[in-house]
Amino acid sequence: MTVPGYFAQSYDHLRDFWQVIPHWWVPKDTEIVREFFEGSKSGVPWAVWIFPLVLWSVFFFALLAFAWGLSLLLTPEWLASERLNFPLAQLPLYIVHFKALFSSLTLTGMVLGGLPTVTMIFISLLRPITDNPVENFFLGTWIFYLRGSRLTVLDLFVFTHIGTGLG
Repeated sequence: MTVPGYFAQSYDHLRDFWQVIPHWWVPKDTEIVREFFEGSKSGVPWAVWIFPLVLWSVFFFALLAFAWGLSLLLTPEWLASERLNFPLAQLPLYIVHFKALFSSLTLTGMVLGGLPTVTMIFISLLRPITDNPVENFFLGTWIFYLRGSRLTVLDLFVFTHIGTGLG
């Protein structure tokens, strides 16, 4: 809800919308809104944000409670009388009850799906590993510097693919 306040100088329709937003929805101070988008050196001004945060939290908890109560009211009718089959649940149920899990079609799909990932991991293992963080900047290197140890074979398999990719 702070977007209209931040872009109100550039767009007339957002300025009009910003003027009709209630003061308890969002802080109206333009400096607070600017710091929300651009960052603040002094940190988050919680005194200004606490009231809108509490009100929005109450609203979303009430919305969640309403949806939960509505589902409790409608579920028995849907299950007993209307016999809905819940189409989104059909695929997971089919996978769970599928007898030929290791059929050739299933294994072919798993191999084709996993082949790009395995290929990228093996290509990233071919990248030279140095102790210079400028040349080899990826997360695994920094974990090892913080740990104070050298790379091991297990570390290669676990961390090398995190930041290297194909490059």
